[in-house]
Amino acid sequence: MSSPPSAHSALPPSPPSNRAHYYTSDGYPDKMATTMKPYGTQMPIKTEAQQPASAKPFFSLRVGAISVAVWANERETQYGVKTFFSFSAKRSYKSGDEWKTTDNFDADDVPELMLALNEAYRAVKLRDPSQK
Repeated sequence: MSSPPSAHSALPPSPPSNRAHYYTSDGYPDKMATTMKPYGTQMPIKTEAQQPASAKPFFSLRVGAISVAVWANERETQYGVKTFFSFSAKRSYKSGDEWKTTDNFDADDVPELMLALNEAYRAVKLRDPSQK
């Protein structure tokens, strides 16, 4: 007479410790690997609001009323640590006596926006990868 199957036999086997795969708490592969630690331990996700006030952009440039910033973010990937770059653009304008910014652009802003983004892109592509 065979013994009844245990409740644990339905779970997939644990992954080898030398593999860089992420799993949910029930042991199955996680589709959102960037937000999970191995075996389902939740990693904190930093939002822009949680960035320290001293965090500075990798590159910033102002062309007329347009300002562009490039932010460098290091992330652990299956191939090791990789630097990802994100771009933000804003237009300054004056409303009464107060200066404000917006991420909406008029047709007249496009040449300055293109120039600023092109220079920001060049800064990323021409960077020295050996420097962090």
